[in-house]
Order: sequence, then structure tokens, then C-alpha cells
Amino acid sequence: MAQDNFDKELKQLGMDKKYSAVLAYLLSFLGGAIFLVISKDKFVRFHALQSILYNGGSTILLLGLFTIGLYFTYIFYFIWLVRLFLFTIWIFLMYMAYKGKEYELPLIGRIAKKFSTKEII
Repeated sequence: MAQDNFDKELKQLGMDKKYSAVLAYLLSFLGGAIFLVISKDKFVRFHALQSILYNGGSTILLLGLFTIGLYFTYIFYFIWLVRLFLFTIWIFLMYMAYKGKEYELPLIGRIAKKFSTKEII
């Protein structure tokens, strides 16, 4: 009931499902979690879950690289390249959500597609 009301309120505010999906990426973990729980739309839920998984994987990868970088200082140059690559993917995912497309990342996308159709609450 509350989820139906939320989707209706977003439409009344002029917020299309595409904007909700972009916000799920833009607001990282928090935005993904909020839109995953309160939206019933499959498109928004897919992008919200993919946002959570992508940002979680990126964070774990960067933490691991920073930990390795504490022992091998030359790896910090490589970390900057990885961060630029991850940022580019993040922008691309927001662009695809804005265009209304469900672009699936290789592993994360299949997981998000599978679980975005299931009810959380």
C-alpha cells in the first residue's frame, strides 16, 4: 500500500521512473536501498539493486587496493586509473537509466535482474 502511494506521489511530483533510477545511482548505497524498498516498479528496483551491488563491489575493490598500496606505494598510480574507470562506468549507468534502458553489468546485472522482481517487505 505504501509502495503504491510512493509511486503515485513520485508521478504527481513529475518524477518519472527514469529519474528515480538515476537517483538510485547518484545517491549510492543509500539511494539504492531507499528505492529498492519503497518502489514497486521493476525498472527502478533493477537499477537500485544494481547500484547497491556496483557501489559495494567498487568499495571493496578500492579498499583492497588501498590496503595493498600501504605496502607497495607505486600501486597508488594504478588506483587512480581504477577510480577513473569506476567513475566512468558509474556515469554510464546513470546515462543508461536516464535513457530508460536496463543495461546489465556482466555479473552484477544478472543478479540484480533476478532479485529485483522479488518483494523485500
